[in-house]
Amino acid sequence: MTEPLVDVGSYRENLADKLESLAAWRNKQALGDPDADPGTPAARALRAAASDVLSLSHDDPTLRELATVCQAHDDRERMSYIEAEDHIVGRHGSGDGATSSTDELLAALTRAANDVAGGR
Repeated sequence: MTEPLVDVGSYRENLADKLESLAAWRNKQALGDPDADPGTPAARALRAAASDVLSLSHDDPTLRELATVCQAHDDRERMSYIEAEDHIVGRHGSGDGATSSTDELLAALTRAANDVAGGR
């Protein structure tokens, strides 16, 4: 059986963009609170994760696995993974039970991808 064609670079860019966009949104939300630090811990964690993701190579096995679920699986699996990804990324760096490092974030995304794919 041949491996499905996936664009790992595109997935990596999209994930990094999602992380950066959420960091910007968190900072914008914090600016509405006069006591909030505009460089909130969550925004810093999201920016660090975006930078770390961008530094991963195109042949990184974790990125390949995540890209495969997003690009090569059926629509139901793809949508389920994207929902899980949004939830995991949305909580990154923001408190109890949330991921706080890029390694934790990628591990959580990998678990979500495996759950969605049913251990293919």
